[in-house]
Amino acid sequence: MADLLNESSNRVQTLLDRFSAFPPSTGARTDAEELVRVISTLYGEGLRRMILRLHDAFGADTNAVIESCSTDPVVASLLITHGLHPVPLHERVRRAIDSVRPELHAKGGDAELMSADEDVVSVRIDGMSDLVPIVERAVFSSAPEVLEVRAVGQTVSLLNLR
Repeated sequence: MADLLNESSNRVQTLLDRFSAFPPSTGARTDAEELVRVISTLYGEGLRRMILRLHDAFGADTNAVIESCSTDPVVASLLITHGLHPVPLHERVRRAIDSVRPELHAKGGDAELMSADEDVVSVRIDGMSDLVPIVERAVFSSAPEVLEVRAVGQTVSLLNLR
């Protein structure tokens, strides 16, 4: 499923880049970008209305169902894109770090979420430097909208001394 996301994103970018080959005076690139925005807005509104109907029909149970559906990377991506993901970013990042905590502990380390927003997630990582990619993968997997994971205030060692 992640391949579908990557392939689709790459394909959209390739198509938009092709429109850039036209002279700017044609407005082709601008029109193509607007087309993508219009379609995306339409799909987002459709998802929002579906979620409202589900809430009307099933009440509080809807959040659990949508959260379950959001474990699928394609569904999660759509929900995130349209601001409809049922789990806030901070909570998804916290859960991601918690999910790799046993692996971090097994390697003599740990991590603590310091802050999270779409631009930067700051994590204190204690242990060997090889723990950083473990935390990064977990965060990017659960919060693909994040642009950067930053290890801050950590005591990461480049030496393998324990």
